[in-house]
Amino acid sequence: MNISKLMSGYFLNENYITPIVKPETPIVAKKSSWNSQEKTMARVFEFNKRKYSEKFLLELLMYNRETDADLEFRFKSKKVTVVIKSRSPYLSEIEVEAAEDIDKIRKDVMYHFADRESNE
Repeated sequence: MNISKLMSGYFLNENYITPIVKPETPIVAKKSSWNSQEKTMARVFEFNKRKYSEKFLLELLMYNRETDADLEFRFKSKKVTVVIKSRSPYLSEIEVEAAEDIDKIRKDVMYHFADRESNE
């Protein structure tokens, strides 16, 4: 059996492979809400109530114990600003993972309060 006959549906000709992605399929990158520069990433988290921002800050303090990233927090009323600074000349995987973890912490805090308020 000749392989080129068997695989003929996969090739335009014997030297080129047909594209897998259809041209009409848009590929859209997920938009990040973190502002990043060479060595820092920053984001402002705004909350509806002060107790939400306080709970978020407490969770960040606990997370700070277990991460290798260099984190800075600023707290004012219903806003928490988080700055992740890199110790190296560029942002590394450690800082990117910390940003993703902090986004998850915010979701967890909001889920925690949504669950409590729906039971009241």
